[in-house]
Amino acid sequence: MSEITTVGIDLAKSVLSAHGVDTHGKAVLRKTLSRSKLLELMAQLPACRVGMEACSGAHELARVLLALGHDARIMAPKFIAPYRKNQKGAWRRATSSGPERSALTKGRIRIRSPSATAHRCQAATEKEASNEKELNTP
Repeated sequence: MSEITTVGIDLAKSVLSAHGVDTHGKAVLRKTLSRSKLLELMAQLPACRVGMEACSGAHELARVLLALGHDARIMAPKFIAPYRKNQKGAWRRATSSGPERSALTKGRIRIRSPSATAHRCQAATEKEASNEKELNTP
């Protein structure tokens, strides 16, 4: 098996799809796994570039992949959309998240620390509470 240089991951609630390519762009990995099985697989792979679309769970997964030695990258959805074949199918989304090298360099999003993520959640909760208070006052 060729050495995997780039992996694209399509994130979902419980089942994730991974699509890995070698230096020639040939697909050498195509798997659908649970989150824990994906982490086991990534721990066995040599360090490589891993791309995923920005979503709520992307920052946590990226931090774990960085700890495993991978070059984890989160991309804005608008930079992944041009590479999608259509809206259906996790394989197509996983393919568009990783192997396209231009997508991995253009729309990069900084990976947030756990404290930054918690701060954003707390600020959103406080904003919702103040909005509800305004709606309930006569």
